[in-house]
Amino acid sequence: TVHCTITVPRIGNNSISWRYEIRNKDDVLCWTSDQVTVCEDMSAVKQQVPVPAWLREGLASLAPE
Repeated sequence: TVHCTITVPRIGNNSISWRYEIRNKDDVLCWTSDQVTVCEDMSAVKQQVPVPAWLREGLASLAPE
């Protein structure tokens, strides 16, 4: 059994930073990953767009304390 914790350390104007932590059954940290996703207009795929308010509000609960 492993436990995965996902946090959102930063929500920028048009990007979101994610942090993943994987711990084993003894709660030993085994793996971490930091990723950044960028919101884009999928019809153009070259134009960044702001993070939508509904997404920003939903992800706020994943911010580390």
